Amino acid sequence: MSTVMSMTLIHTLIITLFVNALCSFYPNLRSERASLNALILYSYMLFITTYKVSELNYKFQYKTCMFYILSYVIANVVLSILFILTDCFSSAYWDRINGALFPTAIAGIGAFLLYQIRGGWSIKKQYIQYTLKYAVPLIPNGISLILLSNADRIMIKYYYGATYAAIYAVTYTSGILLTVAIEGINKVYLPVFFRKMEKKEYKDVTYYQKIIIFGMCALSVLMLSISPEVTVLFGGAAYKEGQQFVNWIILATFINFLYTIYYNIEYYHKKVVWITTGTIISTAINIVLNFIFLPICGYQFGAVSTIAAYVFLLLMHMLITRKTIPQRLLKDRFVIFILIAMLCVTSVMQFMIGSFVVRIITGILTAGAFALCILATYKKALADSVKFRL
Repeated sequence: MSTVMSMTLIHTLIITLFVNALCSFYPNLRSERASLNALILYSYMLFITTYKVSELNYKFQYKTCMFYILSYVIANVVLSILFILTDCFSSAYWDRINGALFPTAIAGIGAFLLYQIRGGWSIKKQYIQYTLKYAVPLIPNGISLILLSNADRIMIKYYYGATYAAIYAVTYTSGILLTVAIEGINKVYLPVFFRKMEKKEYKDVTYYQKIIIFGMCALSVLMLSISPEVTVLFGGAAYKEGQQFVNWIILATFINFLYTIYYNIEYYHKKVVWITTGTIISTAINIVLNFIFLPICGYQFGAVSTIAAYVFLLLMHMLITRKTIPQRLLKDRFVIFILIAMLCVTSVMQFMIGSFVVRIITGILTAGAFALCILATYKKALADSVKFRL
């Protein structure tokens, strides 16, 4: 961990020098030099805090992790409001930047120094080689995921203007709330998954995955039942038009979750090149579909192209794990059945878009059915001698 901190510090310094050199050569960037440097510093500090959170999660130190996250997140909000109200830096722009930067930097520098004190500021060749071997191929993956998430809005703005891009962006944000739950569950599940895989307790992993999938189905259905109201709550009446396609954004997010089930397996086996390949191709599919059909079908087609890209991503990684990884942790037909079931539920909810009461009742009943599936799976797991502990 000390080696990783040293490597990333050197990398960040190189990026900082490069950006400042650009600012010197291009007059238009000179006025933004300070904010660009603040952004680089914030990004690096955010990386360190995320790294620290991952370590605490892996060690199951959840109370320490929660305290660590809340300390700088709450300080971020409080300082930002305080700076803006007192006009501390004579600009709301810099009041907000520094309100976010200061607490994140303190948390990041503290974690950085702890790693280096414990690790002796080491830069060991074998650790550098190991890190680069698996990290570098994932850089295009990260860039592709950013493009996949933002291509719709960029292309909608190009074809239809800023107003429709804003409607899509607000709706996308409303639907993507499910991602928060997915990331939270993944952070808790991954340490368990890695330990179970190390012990070759594959049967346990299978039951864990089924329970998590049924749980996400229930949560997604509940989200579908209130999504039109959440869209208006987020954006106001001006963004009401987004109610017509928010459900499909939620479905795309759920499909993305299903893909992470296979992603985790590939990541454990270090199949990073395949991970990146799948993401790049799915991003290309998303962009091509938008290029062809957005002008014809309207800006709402962005949701359809996102679903298509994520379905391809899921099916591709399903095929990759089948061909390259010996363990069959989940039956593909089970995942496909879940995908079809959620597509049907989303279609039904879309049909009920105008009736709040009917949607809520349907959502509660459907979520209850998935809850029963969780209970049945849990009982079957206990009967099958699964250990729900490490």
